[in-house]
Amino acid sequence: MATFDSCIEELLEICEQLPGFAAVQRAVLVRDIRGRLRLVIRSEQVVDAGELERALKARIGGWFVGPVLSTMSGDAAERRLAVGLCDQAKAWPPEWPTVWGRDQRPLDVTRWRGEQRVLGKQSWFGAASDPKKRVPLGQGAGVVAFYSFKGGVGRTTVLAMVAVALSRQGKKVVCIDLDLEAPGLSSYFDVSPEPSVLDFLLAHAAMGKPPADDPVQWADVHGQQIGIVAAGRLDNFYLEKLARLDYIGATAAEKSSVEQGLYVLLKRIDAKHHPDVILLDCRAGLHDLGGLSLTDLAHVDVLVGRDTPQNHAGLELALQVIARRRKPEEHRICVVQTFVAPPLSGEQARFSVERMRGKLYDACKSSLYRGLEIKPSEQDRAAPHAALPVEENNVIASAQTVQDIDDMVFGYSSIISIVNEVLRLLKREVADEA
Repeated sequence: MATFDSCIEELLEICEQLPGFAAVQRAVLVRDIRGRLRLVIRSEQVVDAGELERALKARIGGWFVGPVLSTMSGDAAERRLAVGLCDQAKAWPPEWPTVWGRDQRPLDVTRWRGEQRVLGKQSWFGAASDPKKRVPLGQGAGVVAFYSFKGGVGRTTVLAMVAVALSRQGKKVVCIDLDLEAPGLSSYFDVSPEPSVLDFLLAHAAMGKPPADDPVQWADVHGQQIGIVAAGRLDNFYLEKLARLDYIGATAAEKSSVEQGLYVLLKRIDAKHHPDVILLDCRAGLHDLGGLSLTDLAHVDVLVGRDTPQNHAGLELALQVIARRRKPEEHRICVVQTFVAPPLSGEQARFSVERMRGKLYDACKSSLYRGLEIKPSEQDRAAPHAALPVEENNVIASAQTVQDIDDMVFGYSSIISIVNEVLRLLKREVADEA
């Protein structure tokens, strides 16, 4: 029985084996919001669309929705619709099958086109993102996204430590809480939950302009001033606000209202405060906001995870998405391995770090390193797969706020290593834009 995962492969096999299908100049496959498939074909010769439809329904059942639209058959309205869909069709999605049949024959992706109708996750798949969407570094701040596939891995804590360490090096830092479903940055830095990201986005979507209030608050952490943009106040209206965030643009080429609002927010912060670095605390998992931050907003991606099978799988998926949606010259990635058993020089820590590096190397070979003429070796410590370890620290883990952490902790070598790598990657971004 056909499944969501298999129905495209089965459709391709049926089509390619159909007598006369070789005459089809363009085939457009549309997957609707329920995951069902619809087919449009263009040909100068008549292809038996009825026979093709019967074969598809017999093979993949309800996963296919007829009729097969053809530029050569059906009534005038259907033919016009087929012509329009063929003319406007997008490239074959890179995440869809590119081979067909038991002998895995290559699919002619110059002939096939594909389009997905979705209700969300648009930022996690599709063609390469537009680097012009990101805040220009030559005139503004470097934007760094901190992302984790699993929650509870210390992502926000690492971000806070890096923020203070950057400030100690003379950098002006602003942190934005984009973990809207589970906010915590404002309480961790002990600032008010308002003004907020959520109110900024809703006002921009409703009125076409953001609130006049400065969204940045300044927290004093052992004499260092860190800018904080809170997620929002957890009151009776918070869920209502969340329910009104729109992550899908009216067209594939149009930014969603959330993306438009975030871009304006970044530009507002850049123009008013001129920070050197803006750190984004992203939502864990496959949330739309996390994908948007990774693939469309940030200049540098910091992926945070533990040495566990769940984190390995999630980080591998994130690397695949970044490799697909960002051009190779935009792969500016730093992986941070958290909760490493102390001391870092110990046998248990070394074993865990080596295992994590091996898992990431395998993941990078099929994503970031795929197609590279010269691939990094597994022992290359400057490559993305060489995760930077941060040892488990009970004092840091038990801190209620960042103020509870002793000032000397922000100078730990593991934190400074992350800071140095982020700054190195940002310099590379500046050089590329110059």
